Amino acid sequence: MTLWAARYRNLRNIDHYHDEVEIVFLEEGKADVITEDETYSLHPGQAYYIPQWMIHRIVTNTESQVITFLFSPEFDPVLLRYRPKNALLKVDLPWRRLFALYHDEKKGKEAFHSKKIEEAFRLAFVELFRKEGFVPVVGKAKKTMRLMQEMAKAIEEDYASLTFESLCKRFSYSPSHFSRLFESMTGLTFTTYLSYVRIEKAIQLLKGNELPMTEIASRCGFSSIRNFNRVFKKITSYSPTALPRDYELTKAEARLFPEAFDPTERTSIRID
Repeated sequence: MTLWAARYRNLRNIDHYHDEVEIVFLEEGKADVITEDETYSLHPGQAYYIPQWMIHRIVTNTESQVITFLFSPEFDPVLLRYRPKNALLKVDLPWRRLFALYHDEKKGKEAFHSKKIEEAFRLAFVELFRKEGFVPVVGKAKKTMRLMQEMAKAIEEDYASLTFESLCKRFSYSPSHFSRLFESMTGLTFTTYLSYVRIEKAIQLLKGNELPMTEIASRCGFSSIRNFNRVFKKITSYSPTALPRDYELTKAEARLFPEAFDPTERTSIRID
């Protein structure tokens, strides 16, 4: 299917982005949708439209109930060329009924159930754009995020030996331009981001191998065990030898791959 939906209590996630369009509908409680530029507070019955590639996170209180809808680029290439004029939607669409249709049809799996679901949501998008108004999607953000994915992939593949200068040269950017671009898209300096990636790799090695600590530090790009210990504790709050076995590095800033991590925090409860 080209769309996905779920209902949560106490939904919280960390900064992330994806190439799907997302609609967040608040049923109960309070919710903040925090984007690159602003924070939007939702009240029950309100919905918020998150375009592709926008860095965002959702924070709700413990009494909240939220439905999230994700629409892949293949959902409807024509409709997704546009977005509503207002991200905080003014139009009251039957989001609960659409979710119930999605839930029941997906569970029953009768003939052409996916087509029935997709067509219902396409009509909802048409209704949304007619009543809300719409504008074309600007392609600059998508192009920039594609570039950031390429940079993140380069760091992922060569994290142990990569330097700021070599990455600038690889992508033909001046150091000053690259610094501004990288920090504007990740919220972190290159050095901090690289440290997260290296520590993430170190955690994997600590859990999966019986390697000497000096070997782990070296494999992850640290020039000394002292520097490794310092950075490790700064990021995780633990020393390498005291790290809990079930520890997970849940820092979205350290991961720019939408498919590489689940941004939903473990305190969130999926109920449908």
